[in-house]
Amino acid sequence: MSQPSAPTAFIASTEVASSLDVELLFIPVFGKDDRLEDLPGLDDAVGGEWRRADRSGEFSRKLYGGSAARVVGAGWKPARLYFIGAGDVREADAERVRRVAAACGYAAFTLMPEGSGVLSVEFKVNLLRPAKGENFLARAEVIKAGRTLTVVRADVFALTEDKRTLVATMQGTMMCLVSGE
Repeated sequence: MSQPSAPTAFIASTEVASSLDVELLFIPVFGKDDRLEDLPGLDDAVGGEWRRADRSGEFSRKLYGGSAARVVGAGWKPARLYFIGAGDVREADAERVRRVAAACGYAAFTLMPEGSGVLSVEFKVNLLRPAKGENFLARAEVIKAGRTLTVVRADVFALTEDKRTLVATMQGTMMCLVSGE
């Protein structure tokens, strides 16, 4: 597996998805009933690919299962969207914890061989203070990428108009699951 020359960083945001000017935007899909209705114009933005992948079963909705689509419609700034299974929303302790875990998983996943999956081995989350803010930002990076295990860390910040406050931090270990194992 090739190693990056610098840590891979990802940002999770609660900003309006269509306004984020990024190359790849991850869209978490919670459970079997999440239709992403809170993201107006999403299916049009990807030329119907979200609805087609969901209906055909190509997107399985399993935890960490995913499907990618290029943005082709007007009104969305991201170049590509990646829909990722985020599990049952009732099993999550809080929104910020899911976002931290997801950001770490995505960071680890970028360093794994094509066709592999990722399994969370360990998470240690410290909720440092109440998450009070207008928006939230999660930043994750790979600390050490090994052949099988990858160690990641992330911080979550509450954002207000005039300040950024650290509200949670996490360290996790992800395992690379190669197809056929």
